[in-house]
Amino acid sequence: MLVLTTSGVTAQERPPNFTLIDISAGGLAIPGPEYDGLWEANWGLSGRVATPFYRGKLDFRIRAFENNHAAETHPEFLALHWEVGWGYTFPLLERVELNAGGRVGAMMMRFDDEEVFTGGLKNETELTSGLFVRIDAPVSGSWRVFAETEWAYMYLANPSTFTFVEAGMELRLDAPDWLRSVLR
Repeated sequence: MLVLTTSGVTAQERPPNFTLIDISAGGLAIPGPEYDGLWEANWGLSGRVATPFYRGKLDFRIRAFENNHAAETHPEFLALHWEVGWGYTFPLLERVELNAGGRVGAMMMRFDDEEVFTGGLKNETELTSGLFVRIDAPVSGSWRVFAETEWAYMYLANPSTFTFVEAGMELRLDAPDWLRSVLR
């Protein structure tokens, strides 16, 4: 049986590895030019699961956002970007945390029109790496607000860089014993 309880651990206490689970969801903006001006990224959604791991946090994240073509010869597509990363946690004020580190992952592009640009290819997946900084603060009980910026590099034939800006809510829970055992 899965039982999750709220956590009373403060930012100044370094929780042992895998004892907490942070689950967050938020909105995503991608300012600036992307893909060498061939597409324009729209607003999107993001989700993240993280746990304490060696003086920082180990996380898994996923982002989803639509991309409009800048030229009619290029199809529009849905991007799904997933990453795994680690960041060092800097305790700031009471229960306010700054987390900074790096991530690696992949971005899958699901094209709308397979005949226009891709020669019949409907999906394409490219490797990514990035650096991020995130701040989160308590709101009420186990609920927290967060803001994050990540600078990511996508390894394409013509490499692209992205700036992801996110904000949203996070729920911090005690990890159940069975999950702690699995993660260890």
